[in-house]
Amino acid sequence: QSSGDLSWRRGFSGVQYASAGTPGTKFMKLEPGQSAPMHGHGGLEATVVLSGRFTDGYGTYSRGDLVLGEPGMRHKPAAVGDESCICFVAHRPNRFWSIFQ
Repeated sequence: QSSGDLSWRRGFSGVQYASAGTPGTKFMKLEPGQSAPMHGHGGLEATVVLSGRFTDGYGTYSRGDLVLGEPGMRHKPAAVGDESCICFVAHRPNRFWSIFQ
């Protein structure tokens, strides 16, 4: 399935998301220069970069990279370059997760 086949929905932050079909998983798209809001994680989150690049204050990640967000980690992902950044994101559901951590 290509990213053009996905049903993208814009979240409250402007970041676009699409269902990956399994609970706890989603696709995320950041347009060039766009960033997600600063947020924290209450549980483990794994992100695989499918296209483009992003930085989050800890490093810059490109296609094929696996990025692990550990509980308590705070970051602000931002697309870099002139290509949209599309990622597959999986997290262990945690009812205490909050963008306000």
